[in-house]
Amino acid sequence: MTLKPINPTPPPPRLLKISDVAQRLGVSPATVTRWIEEGVLPCVRIPRNKNRMTRIKESDLEAFLQKHYHRSTS
Repeated sequence: MTLKPINPTPPPPRLLKISDVAQRLGVSPATVTRWIEEGVLPCVRIPRNKNRMTRIKESDLEAFLQKHYHRSTS
């Protein structure tokens, strides 16, 4: 009898605050918010009491950087 390997549950995505993303990119939080509103940068909205928190998945930020900040090595 052969046992199948157990697939561990992947870790949850790392979520970043708008201010953290802004600091990483050297832009203002308002710029990051504008990119989210324009649909350029995906986000996750988490309900919290009467408000909601906006977070950016680290993987979405990496994809955004590759698409919009790709620099040539030449």
